[in-house]
Amino acid sequence: MRLLPSRRWIELAICALVVTLVALNAFRRMDYLSPQSVHHIRMTDASRSALVGRNLAEGRGYTTEDMPASLLDFYDTRGKLHDEHWVNADRFPFSAFATAALFSVTRSTSFEVGILVYNLLCFTGFCVALFWLTRRVWGESWSAMLAVSVALLHPYTYIFLYLKDADMLLLVTLLLGWLHRYFEAPEKLSKKAAVVLGTLLAWTFLARPNLGAPIILFFVVMALRLWWRRGKLIGKGAALREHLLREGVAGLAIFLWILPFMIHSMSQWGSPLFSANNLYQLPLGTRFGMGTDTWWKYTEPGHPITLGVIASQDLGTLISKFTSSWLATIKSIVGAYAIELVFAVVMLA
Repeated sequence: MRLLPSRRWIELAICALVVTLVALNAFRRMDYLSPQSVHHIRMTDASRSALVGRNLAEGRGYTTEDMPASLLDFYDTRGKLHDEHWVNADRFPFSAFATAALFSVTRSTSFEVGILVYNLLCFTGFCVALFWLTRRVWGESWSAMLAVSVALLHPYTYIFLYLKDADMLLLVTLLLGWLHRYFEAPEKLSKKAAVVLGTLLAWTFLARPNLGAPIILFFVVMALRLWWRRGKLIGKGAALREHLLREGVAGLAIFLWILPFMIHSMSQWGSPLFSANNLYQLPLGTRFGMGTDTWWKYTEPGHPITLGVIASQDLGTLISKFTSSWLATIKSIVGAYAIELVFAVVMLA
């Protein structure tokens, strides 16, 4: 059933109101709205981006005063450990710059704004975008309400309200909606729409490269496929000119958004897309640490932990963690995404 434009906007507004109330109640239950306990938000993962965003808004540049202990040796060897403000090497920059923009608009650099308000806006935006995307795909409001209900009933969703930055959910959902629009009729992609598509691809990459990079690669592969098929009909040269005015514009937008970070990264670290996140995630994550508490999580300057060091000093534990982690990973996935897996099986059956 095709809805009137006014009714569509009313539904989105109602969705935003309901999600905002649910999110505020979640904050209340976690005591984040109480003046006596609001400081607990500084212990969330999102506070790292908020701190860099505050420094940006207050004129101290892309810097931080907080880092994981495992990066001390890295900053020391680069000669930056004793700087007044550490040049930030933690993660890609989207969340920090988006938070800085929010600070500038609200004229407040409090962590309540940088964490609670920022995540509330992104979390609500994600649910509204999910409603819009589902309604666009299925053409029915009830399917959109079901999708948002499942998201709000799933406890894992709220991690992106109070712990992680919620912008990744918002960006990916908006991007999926724009890609859906693109693949419906690639030949109708206007230059403005191509700029929006390229912007969303770039922002997703700059927020979470592990999400953005595969989607960009998928877009490139599909664009080449469309060009090849079109080239069989009108010739490769003519098809290329058509695609340069559409997909080419999107690619240019991606490049222009990513370029400033590449320049900054090259000037500071000698690598165009550098993040020290891997330097401490690698020993902690599935390859070395297997998500458990191991002695090699903890380092000190001058004593970096490498796979060779672990293998020579504690090969038995490394093998044990490696072989046992896969079952634990499968169990965690099934436990966290049981509803999604059931829906996937039903839809593919």
